[in-house]
Amino acid sequence: MLRRSIVLVAVMTLLVVFAVPAAADAPVTFEDELYEWENAIHPLSGFCGFDIHETGYERVVVKGYTDSDGGEDRLQIHVRGQNKMWTDAGVTAFDRYAFLVVVDPVAQTETYKGNDWNLHAPGTGSGISVNDSGVLSFTWDGEVVKLAGPRDTFAESWPQDFCDALTP
Repeated sequence: MLRRSIVLVAVMTLLVVFAVPAAADAPVTFEDELYEWENAIHPLSGFCGFDIHETGYERVVVKGYTDSDGGEDRLQIHVRGQNKMWTDAGVTAFDRYAFLVVVDPVAQTETYKGNDWNLHAPGTGSGISVNDSGVLSFTWDGEVVKLAGPRDTFAESWPQDFCDALTP
């Protein structure tokens, strides 16, 4: 899925963002795209052992900021989207998400704020099968600096919980 490749987009955009002069802390929008997909096979299909089809969309807005000296300050990536997922057995689930990624090239960190996963499947009690929201901040070396909120994708049972939500 596209949101999992945001880091690559961010790093590639960093090469362009700070080559363009801008007023101090004035955002420069480098990308405002709507991505859509239809009847794609979800990447976790292999793990689950059955095909998971998905149709969805995602809007990605990338903005770059500079400091008062015109040096690189930060990159912000706003992501909002939703997926409809279904199996050949007739189970359907929905994933709606909205989050912000802040890339700080000076501190060499990335911070995700918001709701990365919010998977709803019928018949799962509360209706929420996977909830990954709050704040996640890590260094470019992979060290987690901050982890707050329900982060189901960090649980030992992930991604089996995802598969279970789509099992009849």
